Amino acid sequence: MLSHIGPAPDPDAPEATVIALGDESRRDEGAGPAIASVVRAMDLSPLARVTEQVTSSLDLIAALEGTRRLIIVASVQAGASPGTLHVLSPASADAIGARLPTLAGAYFLDAIELAGLAGERPQALIVGLEPAEIAPSLTLSPEVAAEVPEAAERVRQLIEDQALWDLAIAGE
Repeated sequence: MLSHIGPAPDPDAPEATVIALGDESRRDEGAGPAIASVVRAMDLSPLARVTEQVTSSLDLIAALEGTRRLIIVASVQAGASPGTLHVLSPASADAIGARLPTLAGAYFLDAIELAGLAGERPQALIVGLEPAEIAPSLTLSPEVAAEVPEAAERVRQLIEDQALWDLAIAGE
C-alpha cells in the first residue's frame, strides 16, 4: 500500500513555513507582511522559513515543498474588534465565515488543496489580525500595529511547541 504519492519528503526541510499575505499599501491588509517581518527577526531557523512574496498558486506550491506545517500570516476579517488576534485552521475559518481580504487570499486556500493532490499538503493554520480599515495607506492602523508583536510571538510559540500546534489544529 502506498502511503505517500509524489516526491519523498525532504528530511532537511524546515518544520514550518510562514507565508505572509497582504498588500502593505492597503493599510491593515499589510498585517501579514508586518507579522512576518517580526518573525523573521526572531531567527527561528532551522525550524522555520519565512516567505513574504507569494504571488501565484505555483509560487505557493513551490514554497510548500517539503514543509510539514504551514502558518499563513495575514489580515483576517471575522467580524471581531480591530486588532483581535485570530488563530484558525482553514476549516474553522471557513466555518465562521472568516476571510483573508487580500487578492491572494481569494485563491490561496484553494492552492493548498491543490498542493495536497501532489502529496505536498502540510497542516495549515492562519494567524491574523482583524483589520480596522482596508484602504490606500502605507501605515497600519494603531489597533493593528499594537498587536503585531503578539501575533508574531504566537507564530513563534506555534513553531516551537507541538502541543500548542496540535490544540490549534484541533480548533481549541
